[in-house]
Amino acid sequence: MGMIDMTSACARTANVLAAVTDDQLDRSTPCSKLALRELMAHVGGLGVAFAAAARKEFGELTDGPPGDGGYHLEGGWRESYRRIWPASPRRGATPARGTG
Repeated sequence: MGMIDMTSACARTANVLAAVTDDQLDRSTPCSKLALRELMAHVGGLGVAFAAAARKEFGELTDGPPGDGGYHLEGGWRESYRRIWPASPRRGATPARGTG
């Protein structure tokens, strides 16, 4: 088995995240404890964590959920997620399990 190509999935995720409008951010989600803005921060931040884990750079990004402060969208999150998510599989490209 070769590499698992997550490029198209990551690009689609970036597009979905970027399409959310400011007026939608306070809407509820199926995750009863998270408004859409918090869920967006969680999912958006996973791109960075996935790339770090694939590079075996373990630490604050990969060790668990955020602390008591929860999930917060940072300024420029749309541009950041458009840049980070599609690049995640390239930064952390590793052979599929059992091949390397």
